[in-house]
Amino acid sequence: MFIPQPICTGCQGDHLEWVESSGRGRVYSFTTVHRPPRPEFDVPYVVAIVELDEGWHMLTNLIGCEPNSVQVDMPVEVSFERMSEEITLPMFRPVG
Repeated sequence: MFIPQPICTGCQGDHLEWVESSGRGRVYSFTTVHRPPRPEFDVPYVVAIVELDEGWHMLTNLIGCEPNSVQVDMPVEVSFERMSEEITLPMFRPVG
């Protein structure tokens, strides 16, 4: 799972490195949020686990599609969304 850590959760080693990804994958699992955690959130929105082509999983939001059109195994690609001057988040959208 893509959650940056200071050490490897498998072997406890600290020899970690960033590896570039293709940014493409498939929806592994998802849920549609209908009740916002805070009033600033627009609902509904889709939270998904995407399995990247390289084999690792990433928790993310799906954008650019209707929530009821999302399916497991749907092909997706990364889209870097600027949230503020300081924050850009990787989200995923359907391919094609």
